[in-house]
Amino acid sequence: MIERKIGVFVIAMVVIASSFPLALAMGAPDISMSTRLICGENMQKNGNVYETWEGEHIEIEVCARWVEDPGRPICLWVDHNTLPEGAEVTPDPATGVGQVCCLLSWTPAVGQAGTYNITFYAGEECGVPISSFNITIIVHPAKAKPFFVTPTDGDVIYGETVVWIGESVGTEIQSVEFQYSADGGNWIPICEDNDGSERTVGGKEVPLSDWGDGWSCRWDVSNMEEGWYHLLARAWQTGEVYEDVEIMVYVEPTPTIPFIESPEYDEVICENVTISVSTLDEDVVYVVYQYLPAVDYYEKGVEKKDQLKHCWNVNGQNLSTACCGPTAAASCLKYWADHGYPNIMKDPSTGNPITQDELVKKLAELMKTDKDGTKDSNFIEGIRKYLDSVGYGCNNPNGLKVTVEINGYGDPPMDEEKGNECTFKRYKNELEANKEDVLWGIVWNWDDKKKEWKNGHWVVGNSVSNKPLPDSDGDGLTEHEVDVMDPWGGRILKVRMNTDGTYIDPDVGWVYPDIMVSVSEKKPKSLGWITIANVTDPSNGWAAVWNTREVENGIYFLKAIMVDDDGHRGEDIIVVHVQNEMVPCCPEIEIVKGFQFGKVTARVINEECEDLIDLNWAITIDGFALTGKETAGIINSLASGEETTISSDFVFGFGPIRITVTIDDCEPITGSGFVLGPFIFVQ
Repeated sequence: MIERKIGVFVIAMVVIASSFPLALAMGAPDISMSTRLICGENMQKNGNVYETWEGEHIEIEVCARWVEDPGRPICLWVDHNTLPEGAEVTPDPATGVGQVCCLLSWTPAVGQAGTYNITFYAGEECGVPISSFNITIIVHPAKAKPFFVTPTDGDVIYGETVVWIGESVGTEIQSVEFQYSADGGNWIPICEDNDGSERTVGGKEVPLSDWGDGWSCRWDVSNMEEGWYHLLARAWQTGEVYEDVEIMVYVEPTPTIPFIESPEYDEVICENVTISVSTLDEDVVYVVYQYLPAVDYYEKGVEKKDQLKHCWNVNGQNLSTACCGPTAAASCLKYWADHGYPNIMKDPSTGNPITQDELVKKLAELMKTDKDGTKDSNFIEGIRKYLDSVGYGCNNPNGLKVTVEINGYGDPPMDEEKGNECTFKRYKNELEANKEDVLWGIVWNWDDKKKEWKNGHWVVGNSVSNKPLPDSDGDGLTEHEVDVMDPWGGRILKVRMNTDGTYIDPDVGWVYPDIMVSVSEKKPKSLGWITIANVTDPSNGWAAVWNTREVENGIYFLKAIMVDDDGHRGEDIIVVHVQNEMVPCCPEIEIVKGFQFGKVTARVINEECEDLIDLNWAITIDGFALTGKETAGIINSLASGEETTISSDFVFGFGPIRITVTIDDCEPITGSGFVLGPFIFVQ
């Protein structure tokens, strides 16, 4: 248990005895009143004095009974002037015969630390007290219990995984030991983090403070046995004081994750294309390939929010210049409030609508934002707690989820060995292909001596262009135009982002992606993916052929979904550009058969095409024709559903002939016949 000094604030409750009957002032002994703890984790009881912590739910049963007259009517009620905000008593009043009970339930909110004296009255008639009874509840400030940022409880992990815990308040943690166990009893060390700091991101004019990567390290599970494991973080303070936080994770050394190797990202493809994937999983059952049309330019439509207009009074402090995290998160959540999750913009205790300013301030409180800004771990935890509070969090299978991608910390360019997960590809897929909201944590001003970044900021992904742009800055990387919502002024910035996620901010120069937080639906609505193939035979390496002639030229997402024999599922998404040569739409051609005089005639019928114009046609006669061998012309227009007739020049000859009719680049139509002078018989 983390030890700390407790600040107790006493709320004085003054009861004027003269305002009640003499029996109350004298404390009539006829009615006995008692309490019983029903619910309260970590609750401490000493007589009628209870101790708890902010955020801990408590339930206390209060009973009153006649000592010597069980058949007498009795009423029990609470003095609402002594009831803390958020507390409820049910029923109120409680009425019956001989004995009655009611239930006091309360979850003290952050900021409600203090001592509360709650008064209950009992009597034969409601409102006419004969006896009174006080319950004292001492609420301590919320314990600084560590929490896992990533992974989260129940996650499937593979390869080199970041294990990261946060601390909700203060800097009590001195070091963190990470351990794992297969049985929950025999613990094996993973690593220890002693850097003693977690960086705080405040805004463009607020430099990073307490630089550090949080309490984290990387855990390589690639050589472990597959299965469920206990993951423990032991957060040490000074001396022998520590706090444990534990979750369960599923280790998958050979994950069911496909990697599309062909075609490549942003590749131009045509005709029949072979799609091939690679994977570490040896137990693949099937692979599904799908495509989804993309657009040249996709815009999320997040709301512009100016941090300088919010957070003027958060717990008595003006935090507007340090409030980029809560402001960016509010912009993200407001989008979901407008797209199926309206409770985000409602007070959970009353159901009344809240303002944008109230949303930002609430997030700032949950994120523990201070004058230096917001710690990354508290930023993520604050969003999760807010979603929990409005009913869309971890306990709602149809709610929203918060996921984290972390870049490798190190000298710019980002550490290749630790991995760069915050790329343009990931941003584009999250924003458009998966219809998620993306929050970028960016850093700049690298201090090579201290090996740390000097500045950081939060922005919101707003749009993306699917047309790759040529390299404009000489670093050899393809660029794409993207928009981000910058809470510093509430502006939309249009920048050119490199494939590695870096871009030039007009105010500060080069910025580097450091962390990407996505907010998305747990059960997303159908996005319209179309299946190309469902491959169940691995003999061809799980490859499939896509006939791109089946789709129009344009930009497409190409997805591979892989499932193994345990039901584990993974996917990879790339972007391709389909560019086939245009195939003309051709009218139907019918050579008129039977006896004709001097000419060969054909009908041209437009049954399936849109209006056609400037059709070049030709009638060629081979064989024993002396005249009219080649005739050409132009059909100026042929509307959809209409037909016209074309004819050869005068034909004269003796013997068999072969007739060929062509229109533009369409397939020629042939026929045969016999000519005797000007008389023609077409078969």
